[in-house]
Amino acid sequence: MPGARRTIKFPLTEIPVECPHCEARLIIATVMDKIIFGRRTCPTCRKQFIMDNNVPRIPDDSLKKPNTSVKPAKNARKSGKVR
Repeated sequence: MPGARRTIKFPLTEIPVECPHCEARLIIATVMDKIIFGRRTCPTCRKQFIMDNNVPRIPDDSLKKPNTSVKPAKNARKSGKVR
């Protein structure tokens, strides 16, 4: 038939992992064979962890947002202002 579309089915991969915070057993379903990098939230303890090459890890402090007391550097010249 002209204009007919094929349905594309992706195989679903289930990856069994443990939460690095509370060690609850989780199953992460994905269409990829391997999770290279991704953030997930544990439904038991509600804390975030990182999936890195199918290994769950606690996020480093360097990946967190800076504190609100840290101000960005001000530019010497602001665009749009005329002196």
